Amino acid sequence: MKSTSVAERMNLKFRFDVFNITNPPSFDVPIDNVTQNQYYRGFPTVGTPAMPTACGGSNTGCYNCPYGLGNVNKTIGSARQMQFSVHLVF
Repeated sequence: MKSTSVAERMNLKFRFDVFNITNPPSFDVPIDNVTQNQYYRGFPTVGTPAMPTACGGSNTGCYNCPYGLGNVNKTIGSARQMQFSVHLVF
């Protein structure tokens, strides 16, 4: 903050504020819900033949392809913010 006298009874104050100056990332929790899986096919039921669990490029015939599970694709918080302000005190 810088205070400057403009006249006998007037002051001008300049101020520069910075929030989140280092801008570190704060990651959200990883995706842990199997139904959020892009290739979710449902869980097997008793009495049905076993299907492969390893997924190839086609992602067909799989109960659960692990695509997206454990990925972090969101951050929490805001980016770096800077602001200037000027106050005239009289």
